[in-house]
Amino acid sequence: MRFNYLKTSLKTAVLATTVLLLGVGLAVGQVGLTAAPTTLVTPDGATLYVIDNDFTPTLRVFDTGGGLLGIPGEPKYLVKTPERSEWSAHRVPRLHVFKGFVFGTWDESAPDFEEYVGDVAEYLNVIFDGGVDGMEVVGGVEKWTIAANWKLSADQFVSDDSHFPFTHASGLSATLRASPELAAKMRMPTPDDSRHVRSKYGHGIGFSTDAEWHEIRQELSLGRDIVAYCSGPHRQANVAKYGEAMGKDFGLTHGLIFPNLGFVGLGMFRQFHPRGPGGTEIHDYVMVPKHAPRELKERWRIEALHTFGSAGIFEQEDGEHWTTIQRNLQSARARKALLNVQLGFGQTSDPQGRFPGTTDAAVTGAFAKIPAWLERDPALIARGRLLDCDCLLGPLHAPFHVAIRAGRIVELTPAPVLMRSWRFSYRATSLAWAQHWQPMPRPGWHDLLALTKRGEAVLEGDLHPFMTHLQYFKDLLALPRQPSAAAVS
Repeated sequence: MRFNYLKTSLKTAVLATTVLLLGVGLAVGQVGLTAAPTTLVTPDGATLYVIDNDFTPTLRVFDTGGGLLGIPGEPKYLVKTPERSEWSAHRVPRLHVFKGFVFGTWDESAPDFEEYVGDVAEYLNVIFDGGVDGMEVVGGVEKWTIAANWKLSADQFVSDDSHFPFTHASGLSATLRASPELAAKMRMPTPDDSRHVRSKYGHGIGFSTDAEWHEIRQELSLGRDIVAYCSGPHRQANVAKYGEAMGKDFGLTHGLIFPNLGFVGLGMFRQFHPRGPGGTEIHDYVMVPKHAPRELKERWRIEALHTFGSAGIFEQEDGEHWTTIQRNLQSARARKALLNVQLGFGQTSDPQGRFPGTTDAAVTGAFAKIPAWLERDPALIARGRLLDCDCLLGPLHAPFHVAIRAGRIVELTPAPVLMRSWRFSYRATSLAWAQHWQPMPRPGWHDLLALTKRGEAVLEGDLHPFMTHLQYFKDLLALPRQPSAAAVS
C-alpha cells in the first residue's frame, strides 16, 4: 500500500467525524469555509472530497458533492470568474466507514479495508464499540507538536509496553506516594499477563489478560470511580457482546493502525501528523462509554488529560524520550550503527488461543500434524507415489525440513538442521497459512502460487520436483483446511 501525505495543512469550519486519510486526520462537515493553502472535506454518502490548492488565497464554499458554489466577495475581488468545474474538490477513491471512523486512501490499488485491518478488526470492535451502546468522543481535540519524527511515536504505539515501569518511574513514584492504598496493590505484570497481536500491514495491539492488573493500571491513571464503572456495567456489556475473553480479560494498553492512528488504554486515541522529518503534530481525543453518567465522563476526560494529555505526567516522559532519540539518531556515530529490533521476535501472540489473531504457534502446530493427516488420505499418498524429495516447508521464519518418500512424510524436523540440504523451499507468512486454511479461502489466498504473487510466500531452489508434483503439494499443504483439522486462529 502506498501512502502519499497531503501537502497542505487542515483547517475547516465544521468538525463532525474523524476521517483517517493517508495517515492524515481530516475534519468533515456538510458545508465549510477554508482558506488556502488548506484542505476541506465534505461527505456525500460514501464519497469524500478533498480540496487541495496552494495558489488561491481566498475562502471558497463547496456543496456536499464537492462542487465549488462560490467565492465570498467574488464580484468585487475577481476580475475574471474561474471555471467552477476546474476548482471542485478531488474525490477520494477508496473509503470505508468502520464504527463511525472513515478510512480513506488515494491508492486505488490498495487492499480492501477488511483485508488491510485483518484480525485487528476484532479488537477495534471492543475499542470503538464497547459498553452498553458504544463509545463517544468528549471534549474535542487537543493538539501539540514534538521535535521528533512521527515513526518514533508509531513504533512505540504498535509494540512497546515494556518501557512503562522505566520511562514512567518518576510519574509512578509520585502517584503511588499520594495513594498508599494503591501502592499496596501495585505490582509489575509478568509475560503471562500480556499479549501482543501483530499484523501484516504494520498494525499492532498490546493488551493485558489479567483483569486485576488492568484495573490497577486504570486506577493509577483514572481513579477508583471510573474503574468501578469499567469493571461493572461496561464489562458486563462487553462480555455479553464479545464473550468472556474479549469482554472481560482484554485490557487495552496500547495500539496502532498503521501508519499513525494510535490508542492508549485510557479511552484515548490520537493521530500523528508528520511535520517534516524532525517534527510531529499530535491530535489527541478522549473516548468514553456513551452509557456512562455525565459527571463520570467529564472526570474521565480530565484524568486522561492529566496523564496522557499534552501536559500529562506520563506524556511528558514519553515526549522527552522521543525528542532525545531523534536528537541522538542524528549524530555521526548513530548514523553508522544498526538498530536491533529483535525483542519479542519469534514469540507467539497468544499461546492459549483465547484471543483473535494469527499466531506462529498455531501455524507451527498445524504443520506438525500434517504427516498424521496425510496417513489418513491414501489417495493423496498414491498421487505422490513417484515422489522422493527433501524440501523446506512451513512458516516463513520457522520452517520444517520435510523428507518425502513414495508420497509419505517420513521425517518432519524444525529448521535449521546443521548440514541438512533441501531441493526446494516453500515458505509463507503465518497470516498466509491461516487464510489459506480457511474452509473457503478468499481469492488470492486460495492457491500456493497465488500466495507467491501476493508476496506472502517464497518459492525457491530447484523447482522441478515441486512443479512436477504440483497438485500433490497443493493438496498436502491444504490438509489443515479439512474439517477434522484443528482450527488455526
